[in-house]
Amino acid sequence: MLIWGLGIAGFVRGVVMFRQGMAYDAADAFGGTVMPLLAAVILANKPRHVIGWLLALVGLSALFGILSYAYVAQAVASHQPESRFLSLMVRVLVSAYTPETFVGLPYVLLLAPNGRLVSSRWRWALVPPLLGMVASTIADQLWAWPLTAAQIYYSQGGAEPTSGLPATLFTIALICFFLSYGSGLIAIVTRFHQSKGAERQQMKWVALGTIVFVLAMFSRPLSGLVLGLPSTTGALIAGIGIAIWAACVAVAILRHRLFDIDVIIRKTLQWTLVTLLLGAVYVACVLGLQEAFKRLTGQTSEVAVALSTLALAVAFMPIRRAVQNLIDKRFYRKRYNAAQVIEAYAASIKDEVDVNVIHQKMLDVLGDTLQPKKIVLFLAQRDDRPSRRS
Repeated sequence: MLIWGLGIAGFVRGVVMFRQGMAYDAADAFGGTVMPLLAAVILANKPRHVIGWLLALVGLSALFGILSYAYVAQAVASHQPESRFLSLMVRVLVSAYTPETFVGLPYVLLLAPNGRLVSSRWRWALVPPLLGMVASTIADQLWAWPLTAAQIYYSQGGAEPTSGLPATLFTIALICFFLSYGSGLIAIVTRFHQSKGAERQQMKWVALGTIVFVLAMFSRPLSGLVLGLPSTTGALIAGIGIAIWAACVAVAILRHRLFDIDVIIRKTLQWTLVTLLLGAVYVACVLGLQEAFKRLTGQTSEVAVALSTLALAVAFMPIRRAVQNLIDKRFYRKRYNAAQVIEAYAASIKDEVDVNVIHQKMLDVLGDTLQPKKIVLFLAQRDDRPSRRS
């Protein structure tokens, strides 16, 4: 019941902060809404599963954030004088999401879906999240120490230490942040390649959720810088991405309807890479052509944009085919090999006129790719009576 309550509290906080325009915290709150609810589902079925408790940690962080934010907001709005309890709530507010950011999410990446590391050699990966959490907490508390409740309240999500020991600790925390998430993503890829059977199906769900998670995290800054969208839109996309990721992890853990999702994963990978590559080509063409026009004519030209768009249209199909072949060859080798064999068979019979040779080559291809115990080939005759070859 406590975990369900944390999920509902996270949703309430997300709605309040989103309506007040605090997009950064709203995304965390919306992401923290689904996670504790999924934690309740996981723990109800597997009470000792470590990932269930990690998701519950996210909900606990949301609870502390809800209580501290509500109290500090009310105190600032009513111009309440500084007190020990207000100071305590401010200290809780500045570090409320540190356990979630530095331990909860990276540990789920490292341990999903079975709650264990890839191997004993991965124990080192547990250290950066803990070190980052400690460094970030100390840095936040030192930075907030001389400030008033109002100053901290109005600077939430937009201020970091800039000098002294807090800045040093913040740099350490930032390094640990990238190490934590980098090692978590590498662990997902490693586990995916090593998995077999039911674990393979679980890892497909984890991989799909992780792809959505990464795209959602990149969408937060890129939606404003590239597309010019408001920060609330990027925050909402990020929150939805976190929720989808947590749901995929829960499905993998509970092994509920682990149907084959190869097509979804393959298409997601394919179009993600194609979009990134086309974006890189477009930016490179625009910058390069604008610089060339500037050197030749002394000013920029809209022709550069038009030529870049044309280059993008020309490069689309070659990039798409190259990415598809790369993904099939690297991650779906069985499908890639089968496709190669079929292509070779089609090329070999292109100019063949002997029916018996075509039949024999077909039997050879089926035997090499499928390796059945017996092959029977039925051929339709002109008198509609099938003939049989084996």
